[in-house]
Amino acid sequence: TVLDGAVKLDKDKFRLGHTKVFFRAGILGYMEEVREDKIGSVLSWLQAGARGKSSRMQFKKLQDQKLALYCCQRAIRAMMMAKTWKWLQIWLAIKPNLKCTQFGKYKKEYEDKIALAEANIDKAIAECNAVVNVHERLQGEKQELTLAL
Repeated sequence: TVLDGAVKLDKDKFRLGHTKVFFRAGILGYMEEVREDKIGSVLSWLQAGARGKSSRMQFKKLQDQKLALYCCQRAIRAMMMAKTWKWLQIWLAIKPNLKCTQFGKYKKEYEDKIALAEANIDKAIAECNAVVNVHERLQGEKQELTLAL
């Protein structure tokens, strides 16, 4: 039973009744000491596991920071080295003037022009119709004068 396996208590140190366990004198104190030792060992095991997990997480965080720092250093070193290259200096001089880099500016200009045209389209259509009517009237008058002569 449990007393034989976990506590390693001899059969003559305790007796089992129907509903109770009877111990000889001094055995209860011994069992309290065993219990205290077991609780202490379990708690120290749990604490060691928690400390180990915390240390591993901290180490992983430091390792990630170190790798990020190496990456930043590599990028800065490459940029510092590339700044002296003539082709990069030419590219950096030309790039701001390229149309492809200013696409947003051109898009906004054309959108503004389209909005202005859409706002004035009704007025332009009315003016066009008025000019067409005047042209037709003048064409008719010309035709009448040509026939009269």
